[in-house]
Amino acid sequence: MSPKLVNVEQKRKEIIEGTLMALSKKELSELKIADIAKEINMGQSTIYEYFKNKDELIKQALEYFLQELYIPEENEELTVLEEFELILEKFKRQIKEERTNEINILIDVFYQGIKGDFEKLGEVYSDYIDYMVERINRDQKRGIIREDIDPQALISWVGATFDGLWIQSLLRPKDFDVDKIFNSFLKAIEIYIKKD
Repeated sequence: MSPKLVNVEQKRKEIIEGTLMALSKKELSELKIADIAKEINMGQSTIYEYFKNKDELIKQALEYFLQELYIPEENEELTVLEEFELILEKFKRQIKEERTNEINILIDVFYQGIKGDFEKLGEVYSDYIDYMVERINRDQKRGIIREDIDPQALISWVGATFDGLWIQSLLRPKDFDVDKIFNSFLKAIEIYIKKD
């Protein structure tokens, strides 16, 4: 009998997706490897074969989550404004389809990171900010964005607004006119960054 071949990347993806499912049911501070193992019907020791500890697994799950939802590789050729629009469209679908678990996961992970319970959050957040600053710099060189705009300030402003919109959509769902709010936000970004 020949040994069973394991697709390592597929197995890692299965564990990461199971981690996100488990996170949608339990707060990060309470989540254990046993919860993830139960979610995907896999032994804890198998999970440890692919990830050295829970923090590393959560970090990679969060990176995967952000990559899949907000910054997939096919975005590489988009302008920053087009990428912001795509992020808002995905966020809009989450709200309209009442997929609040995804938003709740992000908020919970950020909260745990701020409290100091998830130290790897700073790495994930820095990587995302660096990625977006690089994209803004690229668009400035291409003549799409004004040169006098500070990329760090722009992504901080936009990121803070995204965070606030997530929270508002959860706290005021009936009063949150997603189309009107997102369209006006996107227009404000466009007016601010575009050359005359």
